[in-house]
Amino acid sequence: MAFPPDLPSIRHVVINSLASNQLSRRLKISGTVIPNVYDYSKKLKNQRDYLSELKSKMGFDDDEIFILQPTRIIPRKCIERSIEIVKNLNYPNPKLVISHASGDEGDDYYQKVLKYANDMGVKIIHISHLINGNAHTETGAYTIADLYQTNF
Repeated sequence: MAFPPDLPSIRHVVINSLASNQLSRRLKISGTVIPNVYDYSKKLKNQRDYLSELKSKMGFDDDEIFILQPTRIIPRKCIERSIEIVKNLNYPNPKLVISHASGDEGDDYYQKVLKYANDMGVKIIHISHLINGNAHTETGAYTIADLYQTNF
């Protein structure tokens, strides 16, 4: 009942219309929607060698494309649907790249996803160790923007 507070000094922000509707319906509070999406219209600097290295680290040849699940491994992301999509594309040796770990939500769902992918004949490539959420670092971490560029 007390959270989130409805105070004049607070402006509420949500990441999608579903959250905005819930906030409005449950608490009669409006929230500004700031979508949690990638801006595909933004042209990124193409760094061919750098991106080729990223694909190689993920286990792909330069000319191969991959399907990306750019999320954490948590149940509400319904990764099973992505596995089914990859399977139904009928690529030889289908692979799904998952960019982030499960975080603090445990390993149970990840194990379920791995089993389902194995049953469907889809290889999961987990690359959270290669991804830095914000920018390039001295350790060589890549960004989500880099992942999106590698298929172009």
